Amino acid sequence: MFRTSPWAQAAVPQSDTGGEKDIYVYLGSARPMREAEEQRWKQGKKEPDTVADEYQSWMKTNAGKYIVLTVEAPRSLEFSEGEEVKVMQKETSLHVDKRRYKLAMYFPPSSSDDRLRFAFPREITAKDKKLRFEFYVPSIRGQFREAEFNLLDLKYKGQPEF
Repeated sequence: MFRTSPWAQAAVPQSDTGGEKDIYVYLGSARPMREAEEQRWKQGKKEPDTVADEYQSWMKTNAGKYIVLTVEAPRSLEFSEGEEVKVMQKETSLHVDKRRYKLAMYFPPSSSDDRLRFAFPREITAKDKKLRFEFYVPSIRGQFREAEFNLLDLKYKGQPEF
């Protein structure tokens, strides 16, 4: 589900400088992905994790208000409030056809959840065709990545889900 569904894919580096192999992303705000994540958390959570709990609570409260791109961050990812995080905040964006949206907020990886999550305003119209994410992942080779999703492919039980 997290790698071979319409809501998931490998993110490609924006330049040909090389990078980490197979950085996968998925639309964490899509209902089937939220359901799959909930199952994974129930099975895997061993210790309290305030960061993961904060994200789960936020997602329940804000379902349908944001589009969340979830990045399977390498376990070696060191996440701090340094310069790389500032670059991530500035350079990460969502492109919906010709419109560009800045990052609204992010959730860093935590002790029980090695995913980095980017949240963007959910500004989609019936005419829109694609979601293209340009994002920066701190502390990896090939930090600048992109992923594109065709909105027509993102249907769950006959309804659009992203």
